Amino acid sequence: MEKISKKELVIQLILWGLLLAQTVMARTPLSAEEMDMVAVPVVLVEADAAMVADSGGGPRCTDWALSRRVLGQTFAAPAQWDGRDWARAGGIALLAVGSYALDKKVQQYFAENRNNFGKTVERIGYVYGQPMYLAPAAALIYGSGLLFKNEGVKTTGLMILQLGVVASLTQIPARIIAGRVRPYTDKQRDDFKLFKGTQQTRASFISGHALLAVGVSTILAKQINRPWATVLLYAAAATTPYARLYRGSHWLSDVVTGSVLGYVMAKGIMKRYAKDPCAPEGLMISPGLNGISMTIPIK
Repeated sequence: MEKISKKELVIQLILWGLLLAQTVMARTPLSAEEMDMVAVPVVLVEADAAMVADSGGGPRCTDWALSRRVLGQTFAAPAQWDGRDWARAGGIALLAVGSYALDKKVQQYFAENRNNFGKTVERIGYVYGQPMYLAPAAALIYGSGLLFKNEGVKTTGLMILQLGVVASLTQIPARIIAGRVRPYTDKQRDDFKLFKGTQQTRASFISGHALLAVGVSTILAKQINRPWATVLLYAAAATTPYARLYRGSHWLSDVVTGSVLGYVMAKGIMKRYAKDPCAPEGLMISPGLNGISMTIPIK
C-alpha cells in the first residue's frame, strides 16, 4: 500500500468534513414522508436484543440487526433477479467488454499526457477513493447522527459502511481470481493469470477505488438530495477513475466496471432500506462472526 502524505491526509479530512456538514445540514429535519421512506434504525442498550417496539407498538430493527438484514438481502439478490435485473447485468458486462477494446489507447494517452494539473487531480482522486478511510468516515457520519439525534445521518453512515463490506467481498475475490496485470508493468492488457491476484502487480481487475468513490457519492447525493451537492459529489467521484488511469494502476475496463458496480451496489443498498429491511422476504445470506448464515423465511 502506498504511503499517504500529510498534505493528502488533510485533503481527505477536509473533503469528508465538508460532506459530513452537508449531510447533517441537508437532512435536518426529516419530513414525515422521508421518515416513511427510510427504515429507521434504533440503538439499544442491550446489544443482544434484535428487535424493539417503536412508539406505534410495532417491531423495529436495531442498527446491528438492520445492517445484517440489508447485507443478507444484498448478497442474496441475484437469486431473486427477474428479467430486467439480468438485462442490467448483461448491460454491465457489455460495457466492460466495450471499454476493454479501448484499454490500450486510453492507457497510451495518459502515459503521453502528463502535467501539473493532471497530477493534482490524480492526488485528489486517489485520496477520495482510498479504501482505508471508508470505515472511519462511515463511523464519523454515524456518530454524528447519534450526537445530533438525526436518523437520516445515522442511516447514511450505515449505508456507507455496508457498501464497503459488499465492495470488499466482491472486489477482492474478483481481483484474486482474475490476476490481471497492472498497466505500469508495461505488459499487455490481456495478461491474466487465474488466482494470482494476491500480487499487487496483478491486482488490476476491478478498481476498488473507483467502486467506492462512485458508490459513496451515490449514497451521499441521494441523502443530501440537493442539485449542487449531487454535481459536486459526482465530480469528486470522477477524479478517482481518472487518478487510477493517470497513475497506471488500472486499465479503462477496470475503472469502468468498478464505477458501474459502485453505482449499482449503492442503489441496491438504498433500495433495501426504502423497502423496510426489518421484514425481509425470500432468501437472505448474512456474513457473521462465525461464518456465513443462510435464512429462508417460511410463511
